[in-house]
Amino acid sequence: MIRDDKKVLMLQKQQPVKPTIYLYTSAGKLLEQLQWDKGRIIKMGWTDAEQLVVVMEDGIIRLYDIHGDFTQFSLGKEAKDHLVIDCKIWGTGLVALTGNFKLIALINFDEPRPKLMADPEVFLATGSTILTVDAIESQDQQGPFTKMDVSPNGKFLALFTNEDVTEEIFKIGSTAPAAMLFDALEHFDKRSPKADENIRSIRTELADAVDACIEAAGHEFNQVRQRSLLKAAAFGKTFLESYNSDRFVEMCQILRVLNSIKKSTDDEETICRMIVEKLANRPGLSYAEIARTAHKQQDLKLLADFYYQDDRRVESANIAILESYKQKAVDEHIKLLQSQAQLEKDMNQKFVGLPLSETVHKCIIANQSNRANKLKSDFKIPDKRFVLKALVEMRDWEELDRFSKSKKSPIGYEPFVEECIKATQQSEAAKYIQRCDPAIRPGLYIKIGDFRAAGQEALAEIKGKCADQVIAQELDAYIAQATAR
Repeated sequence: MIRDDKKVLMLQKQQPVKPTIYLYTSAGKLLEQLQWDKGRIIKMGWTDAEQLVVVMEDGIIRLYDIHGDFTQFSLGKEAKDHLVIDCKIWGTGLVALTGNFKLIALINFDEPRPKLMADPEVFLATGSTILTVDAIESQDQQGPFTKMDVSPNGKFLALFTNEDVTEEIFKIGSTAPAAMLFDALEHFDKRSPKADENIRSIRTELADAVDACIEAAGHEFNQVRQRSLLKAAAFGKTFLESYNSDRFVEMCQILRVLNSIKKSTDDEETICRMIVEKLANRPGLSYAEIARTAHKQQDLKLLADFYYQDDRRVESANIAILESYKQKAVDEHIKLLQSQAQLEKDMNQKFVGLPLSETVHKCIIANQSNRANKLKSDFKIPDKRFVLKALVEMRDWEELDRFSKSKKSPIGYEPFVEECIKATQQSEAAKYIQRCDPAIRPGLYIKIGDFRAAGQEALAEIKGKCADQVIAQELDAYIAQATAR
């Protein structure tokens, strides 16, 4: 527990004036008391090693053992400048929220390397749907949803919708409009007057009941139930003056095709021949949808057979070249998987299945530059951009500066500026703009919002191309005036 230091507290006679941290056992026995001599405490918690974690407002973190000895480290300049306003602690690390609403993660207390995280994407439950919200926009995921589940690799989130039309119709004792309509059809077949009573009771919701029966038919595998549900929908339609039957017709066509395929004993060639014979008698029919569906299959063997039969030699050669590239890609992927398996074994981290760029990033972030260089040479990749992105991702600005000065950058300095801007670090981006080509400096300064510097650079660029001495002197005066401000 932490006392709220914003509220007035009456001290007891023997209570110390200075703030004190008391450590107790689970049975309430006092183990240690620590005189607190630092700033305001934001959060306290425990590690898996039973060390007390104390997070302060200025980003300083202390780890105490049961004897009161501590180790101390900082969350960095971002936390110090904007202060920590909240924190979440777990057994091996923590995440802190700063005053400018940035997140700083510390994954491992044993190796404290604070990392400024990118702005997160948030799933916000509101009303009957879920909004995906980030710093730029929000997207409606078209709910409602009954369940959310994270994929095993932690990269995806599944949102489960609730298709409960079948349950509404067939649930015992259901009084849903669709159930009443389905029941009305049964009474009608029995020539019972209760059919009319059911229809009258759902008159205002009859269109929704018809839609629900059509939808439920699409979820059914049993053909008898499919027919019953579609028959109920058709029965309900007769009581509606203006109902759009397109969805009903479409569902009938879909189910007829699916049921035919499900019970068919013919092979694919026979089915294909039957389709071609049916379409041959319709000369005005568009084949675009058929071609689009065939393209989605990505069946290169079938395409090669078609080119061979149509005597298209150039296209056949292109297929052979594509297959050779695919074989080379497979060999390189196998080689990458072998390298990743070795990295997992040596570093005890997850690597298998990652793209090559992420593999290099993880090696650089883990200070495994030798392994990153080996991957670069094995797969012949330009390492400059990967190192640049990794250092920006780590928010290691000092190392990024050293990296930029190590030797002349073969990719120029504009990528340094662009990556810093993506990380919303305009002050860091400004350091590299002066190293860029003078012609592009004004535009880069505009991107970081420094319009005065953009104007100065633009005037200097114009002056360099001006041959008129009088105008050049005027431009010098403008530049001096802008600099003085």
